[in-house]
Parts: sequence; structure tokens; C-alpha cells
Amino acid sequence: MSKFIDASGIEPIALTRQQAAVYLGMSPSLFSDHLAAGVIPAPARLSGPRSTPRWSRDELRAWQAHGCPPRAKWARNWPAMLQSGTRATTQDLNGQES
Repeated sequence: MSKFIDASGIEPIALTRQQAAVYLGMSPSLFSDHLAAGVIPAPARLSGPRSTPRWSRDELRAWQAHGCPPRAKWARNWPAMLQSGTRATTQDLNGQES
């Protein structure tokens, strides 16, 4: 019996830069440009400051569903969305209904 689990059919919830770019339908270089410009949500570092940054699939999905607001606006709203278990409206994020 093998000690290792075959994870080939499991979708990761923490995405690398390349995986996150593909998930959002853009090239890794465009993803990096948007990240540097403060558009894409900030990554997490799962095992320390020198680890590979990872993006939450759920956060990217929610961010895109809310119209891809700038990181600063998103960062103010995402923790409250997680804590409350509710979904913020586009009006909550942008100050106007869309």
C-alpha cells in the first residue's frame, strides 16, 4: 500500500501565480502587471515570508463576481464578507449599484 494519496483529481484552493492567472483567464505576465498596479487581491504566504505566494480560489471567484474592484477597496470588504458569511453587493464595494 502506498503512503501517498493521488491528488490528481483535486482542484487546489490555494493557487500559484500561473494557476491564478489561468483561473482568471489572463496570461501570467498580465496577472503580474495587474498585481503590481494594485488591482488583483494580495496573495497569502502559507508557510512564511519566503514561501511562494498563493491566491485563494474562493477569494478570486468572489472578487471577480463583484466586478474586480481595486485591491484597496477589496481588502477593506473581503474580511467582513468572510466573517459574516454573506456576500457583499456591488453597491457595498463601489458605493453604487451596478
